[in-house]
Amino acid sequence: APGETALSETVMSGNGRVLAVVVEDATGGRNIVTVASDGTVTRATTTTEDYDTPSLDAPIGPLLALSEDGGTIAWRRTVIVKELFTRRLVTADPAEQVTRDGQFTDTIDNVGVVGFTGGRLVFAAGEVTGEPDKPIGGADIYMVDMTGPTAGQPMNLTQTSGETTAPFLVHGDLEIFEALLDPRGERLLLRIDPVTGGGDEGLYSVSLRDPGTFTEELPQLADTATLHGAGDSVLVIADMEAGPGPLTHGLWLLPPEDDPSGIVELGTTTADVTFDRFTATRRGNRAALVATLAPGLSVALEIDTVARTLGVVWPHASALPSRLAYSPSGMLTLGLGAPGAPDGPFVWVGFSPGLAPVLYPVPAGNGFPLDG
Repeated sequence: APGETALSETVMSGNGRVLAVVVEDATGGRNIVTVASDGTVTRATTTTEDYDTPSLDAPIGPLLALSEDGGTIAWRRTVIVKELFTRRLVTADPAEQVTRDGQFTDTIDNVGVVGFTGGRLVFAAGEVTGEPDKPIGGADIYMVDMTGPTAGQPMNLTQTSGETTAPFLVHGDLEIFEALLDPRGERLLLRIDPVTGGGDEGLYSVSLRDPGTFTEELPQLADTATLHGAGDSVLVIADMEAGPGPLTHGLWLLPPEDDPSGIVELGTTTADVTFDRFTATRRGNRAALVATLAPGLSVALEIDTVARTLGVVWPHASALPSRLAYSPSGMLTLGLGAPGAPDGPFVWVGFSPGLAPVLYPVPAGNGFPLDG
């Protein structure tokens, strides 16, 4: 609309056909708009208020999400108190307040949209009961069916603000640092401190098939764990703390819930090595990332998520650009620069398993973003 500006962060439906964006007018008032692939524009909100942008990096984010088919949207409003709303776009039903009084107190805090899965919405809501540096504090993670006979009735998946049995041993004071759904939407993954003040984080999974069933995937995480979806699996990058020895930086692959093999260690190294620049093929059967020893001294690693193996793409430590990308056919593309020259220039090379590297006929340069 005239006078409105689309804010930069957007979210897309699982089928890739609907995009949602927050727009802001000259006075700071916001609305949420969706755009479909056929050009249809829908104003999801009917009143101008303070709606959160997607905030994709928020621990309990995103704070704005679309269902897989793009027909339902969930968002957080922050006027006076935080509240979570959903709306069916295809039928133009009025918005429904998920965190409505009677089910949640009118001072609810720590509200976030974790995501949609199979017609269900997973979200966080709870009181702040711990210290200010606790990202979620006493919040619980809930699931609500959007379509079935119990539609609109939230189910508490974690009971972290009231559970006193293992792994939640301290009533109302559990630290949850991150919550997200696995790629298949079968599990809720939580990075938590199971005993407040214990100092050891852990990665736990909660089955959405059998809510209340907790599995400890990785204990004794020493610092922030980074989680990436790859096909049906989740790649975990984390520092491990094992006794008085030095920290270990490692990669693990968490397979689908119905896989009995459990989490697989792909490789470990010293904590001064960093892993970043993650990317994956569209099928998710292969993923790549960069291991950096020092500025301008890096190697590209590739993961076969089916065989669960880790290999080196190019055996020589080099300067690598800020992005890697897979082509639609599955060729990994990256730039190779002289060691110790993190700003390039780079030559651009494509790699495919079992084939010789392909040098792209583009001039050597200082790089450009590859969006895949």
